[in-house]
Amino acid sequence: MLFATTRLDENGGGGKPYYGGRRHLDFGRGSLDYGIVKVNRPAQLKPIEKEKAWQTYLDTMNQNDTRWQSAQMASIALLEEQEFSSKIKGWKGPITIFVHGYLKSFDNSVRDAAVVAYEQDRRNGWESPTLPILFTWPSADKLQKYSQDETNVEWSAQAFTTFVEKVVAEKNEASPLYIVAHSLGTRLVFALTNKNDLVERAPIDKLILSASDYDYFSARQRLEKLEQMVKERIFVFVSDRDGPLITSHLMHGAPRLGRPFDAPQPKTRPKDYTTMDGWATLFEQAADIAIVGGLNNPPEAAVWLSKKPEILCELGTKSKFMDVSELVSKDAGHRLAWPLIASLLIDEESLAPLKTTVVYKRPDAATLLLNGGVPPQLYRFHRINGAAFGTR
Repeated sequence: MLFATTRLDENGGGGKPYYGGRRHLDFGRGSLDYGIVKVNRPAQLKPIEKEKAWQTYLDTMNQNDTRWQSAQMASIALLEEQEFSSKIKGWKGPITIFVHGYLKSFDNSVRDAAVVAYEQDRRNGWESPTLPILFTWPSADKLQKYSQDETNVEWSAQAFTTFVEKVVAEKNEASPLYIVAHSLGTRLVFALTNKNDLVERAPIDKLILSASDYDYFSARQRLEKLEQMVKERIFVFVSDRDGPLITSHLMHGAPRLGRPFDAPQPKTRPKDYTTMDGWATLFEQAADIAIVGGLNNPPEAAVWLSKKPEILCELGTKSKFMDVSELVSKDAGHRLAWPLIASLLIDEESLAPLKTTVVYKRPDAATLLLNGGVPPQLYRFHRINGAAFGTR
């Protein structure tokens, strides 16, 4: 895959590059490195859609994911900007930009991008291969360095916008452009809405925002522009039991787009989780929370809909919530739901063997308080489930 990065090459451009968590500061030379990396595909990967039981499907998915997370880098090399551009210009198929989230090393971000690209090609029958491009920013890859990651992803927004404009300008017009962003990385996508000329061109065909650690109310403010920038669909993945997003909600005092409803009450007091050790403790508590059905279809929903049926809606004209609570269990419920990502990019109408059920969730307390207890919108959440499978 190709990559663009705002990480500093700590080998100084000599020999094999090494990217850690330091910034590639712009001192008149730009903040972006370009390159190409090859990953050895793991052995013993299994096609999960052939499994007959839901739990077996989940077990096989997790086994494949574990194998990918230990995949070895076969090679890595820097590219001149002109070389990078020529590879984009010469590509005739789909292009998928992947943006990682919090707590990711360079190597692990490469592996995440690889599993998404591999599944996309495999499910497409290898007929029209995807050109995967990883955009990787300087995550410290340490649990207690969340604030540093927040700052670094914010700093990377200008470079990411420049990079996307470059891809849009140079790609073949017939090549669809997809963006898959995870966790803190979704903030870079929202930064694109600051460029009106980019919004007006509507260059993105499909957009997936996975476990988005972005302020829910800020996302609502920018949703109209984001939808203008996307031709087809925006899918927002949410999870009831996403430990990192529960933690982020408690830290920021507002729901996140990837979990736009109230957070459970933690044991840790707010003054305690302002410290690094307290933050880690809070994360552990959030990760232990298991919510089974408690947030879905609250009894109040029937009352609200009987009074105001018009409040039932999707997130937006082009946007919908996909609930992956039953699909994702790894990384405290914050892991990429890569089987669903691949299916949605290829064919939204055919998620086989997965199925969805529409559920409702109680909106956050602030929304209910400011609207007399009746929400102005009651969103549909399309919950992935194992209804198509057997029980064994």
